[in-house]
Amino acid sequence: MNTIRKIIAGTDFNELATAAVRFGAVMAERMGAELIVVYADLFEPPAEFTKGQVQRIAESIRRSKARTREQLERYVAHNVPGSVKSRVVVAEGSPATAISALAAAEHAGFITIGTHGRGGLQRLMMGSVAEAVIREAAVPVLTLTAAFQASSIRRILCPVNDSAVAAAAAGRAAELAESLGAELTLLHLGDGTPQFDPAALVTNAEVPPIVVRKESVAGVHPADGILEMAESGAYDLLVIGAEHRLISDVTTFGTTAASIIRHSRIPVLTVTSRQHTEARPGARGDIAHVV
Repeated sequence: MNTIRKIIAGTDFNELATAAVRFGAVMAERMGAELIVVYADLFEPPAEFTKGQVQRIAESIRRSKARTREQLERYVAHNVPGSVKSRVVVAEGSPATAISALAAAEHAGFITIGTHGRGGLQRLMMGSVAEAVIREAAVPVLTLTAAFQASSIRRILCPVNDSAVAAAAAGRAAELAESLGAELTLLHLGDGTPQFDPAALVTNAEVPPIVVRKESVAGVHPADGILEMAESGAYDLLVIGAEHRLISDVTTFGTTAASIIRHSRIPVLTVTSRQHTEARPGARGDIAHVV
């Protein structure tokens, strides 16, 4: 049963953001959801300005917001089909916080946003806007690292293990598959739990998932195995679960999930443990790699 009624698409008008908006539009049309396209900026005058100067700046900011809204409306008219129910929002605040807050206020099913695929621990911790959204958002986040063109989503891949966040990711993947009329494959990389049945994670799925089991290979990072399968040309969307972590007061997420998000050439929907806090009985509490 489709429960997604709204999709948030963040944009700064660049190529990857536009690809994310278009991909969100494809999903919104297939799911009968509303697409809300948001542009966020701080729109703040410098703190050292006098009261009179601030008043003049405030009027300038008001005009800037109006021009931005007009630009955003033209942008959506150009990139979102008229058959898709859509609206625009110009938000005041840091992009990650504003987008995350809007998604929560609108009870959105997920956020879609573009991200550059550069690596590095410092970037992971300090973050791009997309990674900051993943850390802050209370809903799943769909990221694109390339201008992926999709007229439909036919096959979805979801790597899983015996963890609460993997179960949440599998459930969301099954819901998307049902809503989009897509085929779902659950990938289990061998991790010492031979009795684990991936299909048990989605027992209520309308269409039973395809289950693929692969043995882990010594010296090969789990992310590489997942990306190899995801980028075989057989899949249009990758759904993963990711654990939040706290390192020196900075929120981040597992190395496998981070690597997948940064390097996948197909869109990735990330479901985090922050979005799913109720662990299943018997599930592992710490999934260092995830899924």
